Formats: sequence, structure tokens, C-alpha cells
Amino acid sequence: MHPVLGRVVPDDFIPYAEKTGYIIDIDMFVLETVCKYMRSWAES
Repeated sequence: MHPVLGRVVPDDFIPYAEKTGYIIDIDMFVLETVCKYMRSWAES
């Protein structure tokens, strides 16, 4: 969510992230978040 532009869709930011190398950080964030959710669900 961007403060001025509002919701930014993946089609807009993924190419930029790939060009700048931030895609790896995004990948790791997503992977870690999914693992946390899965652990939480497994413990419920």
C-alpha cells in the first residue's frame, strides 16, 4: 500500500524489484510469512 498511489499491484512493482535485486528480499519475506502462518495453523 503506497501512501499516495494507494494499492500497487504486483504487475507494477515486480519488474522494478527484479531490476534492482529487491525481488530476493520480497521472496524471503513471503517465504518466511508463509512458514509462520503454516506453523501457526499446525499448532492450532
